[in-house]
Amino acid sequence: MAFTPAIIQYLDIKKDHNDCILFFRMGDFYETFFEDAKTCSKVLDIVLTSKNKNSENSVPMAGIPYHSVDKYITKLINHGYKIAIAEQTSSPIAGQIVERKVVNIITPGTYIQETKKEFTYTMAITFLPHTNGQNYHIARGDFSIGEYWTKSFSDIAEMQKFILTIRPVECIFDVDFPEKEVISIPLQQQIKSLISIWDLPPDPEKFLATTTHVQQSASYGKAIED
Repeated sequence: MAFTPAIIQYLDIKKDHNDCILFFRMGDFYETFFEDAKTCSKVLDIVLTSKNKNSENSVPMAGIPYHSVDKYITKLINHGYKIAIAEQTSSPIAGQIVERKVVNIITPGTYIQETKKEFTYTMAITFLPHTNGQNYHIARGDFSIGEYWTKSFSDIAEMQKFILTIRPVECIFDVDFPEKEVISIPLQQQIKSLISIWDLPPDPEKFLATTTHVQQSASYGKAIED
């Protein structure tokens, strides 16, 4: 199937952010295409149309005005979706496609609403055997207020009950966590929590320093060892 250069560009960006709803900036609108467009049409109650509707390469499309995008982002976030924002990074030139790249990824746990009235916890969930039998571990935080806590459990059912009480908006599971479905399915069904699965980096300190561009002080490391 032959697509326009803009759709090809969209697909190239989308493959690197396949777990996100991709907002693709086109002039005064953020456009969504294919399954993203169908999802946005249903969740946001906006018109589902199509690009090249009179051709055999018709593509489902739904557009959102850029000046009112915040209210649409809020609604998608509240339904447990993750959003990638692809902005135009070059000026339009006749005969050339505008360059675009993802400049922001918004998840339920990282989206800060000025008018929010409840906690929006992000939670990491991992399994690490311990001699005291507390093998299940969570870390939770609300980045908007800087709150952070950890807790361990010996029973997975007890942990599940606690998590459902906390009602996290986003949960990140260690890829090796056993019986992920026991925890994740109720979270998605009852509170529409966004579920992600990641492998723990072999060197967490190095990963954190590389990702956040933080330089670790040699004297700090020595102080910890002492």
